[in-house]
Amino acid sequence: MNSDHPRETKYATLVHELAHLYCGHLGTPNESWWPGRRGLSDAQVEFEAESVCYLVCERAGLRNPSGPYLSDYLQENDETPAISMECVLKSAKLIEQMGRERLKPREEKRGGKKSGIQ
Repeated sequence: MNSDHPRETKYATLVHELAHLYCGHLGTPNESWWPGRRGLSDAQVEFEAESVCYLVCERAGLRNPSGPYLSDYLQENDETPAISMECVLKSAKLIEQMGRERLKPREEKRGGKKSGIQ
C-alpha cells in the first residue's frame, strides 16, 4: 500500500485485495470458507474485485477508482466478463461486516476436532 495515498484510496486498495481473496482468485485453504476459483481470466478477476470495491466503497460514501474502471471497461468492450454475482455480493457483505465488527477466527476441522485458525 502506498503510504502517500489518501486514506480513502488506501481503504479502496485494501477492499480490492480482500475481494481477490474472498472471491477465491487466490484459491482457498478450506472450501467451506470461500470457493477456490483459480483459473479465471484476468478480465473476470479484475471485474469481480473492482465490483466488490465499488459496492463497499459506494455504500460507505467513499470515492474510489472502481467506478471509472468499470465504466471504461464497459465502454471498451461489448460484454461484461462472465463473473459470479454470488461471489461479488458475498465478498462485499463479508468485507462490510469486517469493517463494522471484529469477527471470530474461522475454525478448521481436522480429524474430527476443531482447531482455531490464527
